[in-house]
Formats: sequence, structure tokens, C-alpha cells
Amino acid sequence: MFKFLSKKFGNTLFFKGCMLSYICPEIADNYRMLLHKMGIDFIEMPSELCCGRPLISAGFQDTFKKQRARLMEEFEKLSVNRVLSACPACYLTLGEIFDESITNTFILCEILEYISKGKIKVKPKFSGMKATFHDPCHLSRYAELCDIPRKLLKHLGFEIIEMKFSRERTKCCGAGAGVKANFPELANAIAK
Repeated sequence: MFKFLSKKFGNTLFFKGCMLSYICPEIADNYRMLLHKMGIDFIEMPSELCCGRPLISAGFQDTFKKQRARLMEEFEKLSVNRVLSACPACYLTLGEIFDESITNTFILCEILEYISKGKIKVKPKFSGMKATFHDPCHLSRYAELCDIPRKLLKHLGFEIIEMKFSRERTKCCGAGAGVKANFPELANAIAK
């Protein structure tokens, strides 16, 4: 599973986050396939550690500091100098805790860059189809990366139809900040 690169260059870590590790592993498989197609050598953690965003959201600052220390220790063991974050919340959280020795990139930005530079080819196989995109809070309000998913969808041929509340004005899906895990009825009501 691990492919270690020269210590001089360090390792690129594909950081899946809790959602892709434990709830939607098929999405992680798709990302792996794309990264291989892009020719990116990467490693994964033997056991994915949470970035700690749910701890911050729930107000457990001391516990988050311990989690951050565990993460940094693991990254050091793996000689990580670059992280490709698949989750918007993880991308934000890791970006806040890394120093300049570790580069943190949101994985969709990396994919879009490869497509834009012609390093990988994408067929517009959904030409003529209409799609909308629900902006996750962390991606739109905090990371301000609203255009990235839309550009990727356009490369696939979709015509983007914007919802009334999109981009920075997106409506919460109800699942973030530990709400879904701790208050599922409330999360489902928000989602409706």
C-alpha cells in the first residue's frame, strides 16, 4: 500500500478524512484511481486519523490539541511534506495546523490543474445535461473554493444551473460540525 519516496523530497499523503475512510470508501477508491492516472505517487495512513474538526466544532480544544499532536507525529513518521485533502473540513483544519514544511492542497484543485494543463484528458460525456451543485459550508464559506467543482463539472460537459442559495450563500446540509452524529433528527430536518 505504501510507496515511500526519497526522504529528500518527502511523501505526498492522500488524506481521505473520516467520511471517505469509513462511510463512503468507494469515493476514496475513485480518488485513488484518478491520482494513479495523474501519475502522482502517494501514500496513505495505515489507519486514518481524524483531522480534529469535529472536536473544534464541539468546543473540545484540549482534546483537539492532543489529536493535532497525534497527527503531526504520524505525518513525521511517514515523512509527509505534502497532503492532498479529499474533505473540505480536513483541508481547512490541516491548513490551520501545518507550518511551511507541509503543503496542503484540496484534491479537486489538483485534479483541475492537471485537466487544465492537459496532463489528463477528460471526455465531456455529459454534454447537454444540466446539473446543480450544493456547496458544502467548509468549501464555500471558509475555503472560498466555489469555482473548482463547477469547473470540473463543466469539463465533464454539464451545464451548471445555480440554486437560489449557492456559493457563499449556500444553505447548510445539516450534517456538519457533528450535528448529524449527535442530533440526527435535527440534521435530517435541516436537510429537508
